[in-house]
Amino acid sequence: MPNKVTSYNDSILSKLPIVLSSLSVLEKIEPTELYSRLKTNFEDVAEYVEVLDCCFALGKVVLDEDGKLAYVD
Repeated sequence: MPNKVTSYNDSILSKLPIVLSSLSVLEKIEPTELYSRLKTNFEDVAEYVEVLDCCFALGKVVLDEDGKLAYVD
């Protein structure tokens, strides 16, 4: 989260639009495939997982029974 030490651009919040915009265009995708496509935007896989956690908490992403991510309007 942004604060006096961490700027918005360095926070997880700045990465949410990257994941959500990709998912809104794609039908459904496995989390590993999405990471492969977007990994240049993240420091490491842990940061990617934190972003996915935030997306789930906000109700913007679901994981279906096949293990694929989908965007929720």
